[in-house]
Amino acid sequence: MQRKNIKSPNKKFEKSESYIKIALWREKLESVDSKSDDFMLKRISDKALEYENYLILLLIPIFLLILTGLVRGDVGYWTEFWWMFPVSIVIATVVNTVGISSAALFVPFFALVFPALAFGLTPGGRA
Repeated sequence: MQRKNIKSPNKKFEKSESYIKIALWREKLESVDSKSDDFMLKRISDKALEYENYLILLLIPIFLLILTGLVRGDVGYWTEFWWMFPVSIVIATVVNTVGISSAALFVPFFALVFPALAFGLTPGGRA
């Protein structure tokens, strides 16, 4: 298989093994004809990649619906600390933007801030 000269905006990533593997996979999918078995795989992967942002956003509510569907009775157990999700998203965004380890902000938050904000938390279990 002859490799095309595929350019990446990031020169370091262009030389990495994962970029080469992705480029070869895309090249293989582009060379598939409509009579082969891989044609359906190409169409599915093209559509999935076209709408990948929406698919990822759909996974969160689907996961939560499955999780709450598996719980018998009190759903409050799973939704008691719902406010942790947006806080975790903000912390993850900050550490990824700055380029540091997530433990630099998550550990102090869970050790110092979370116990102060989690009213009714007892060492032996739920209050």
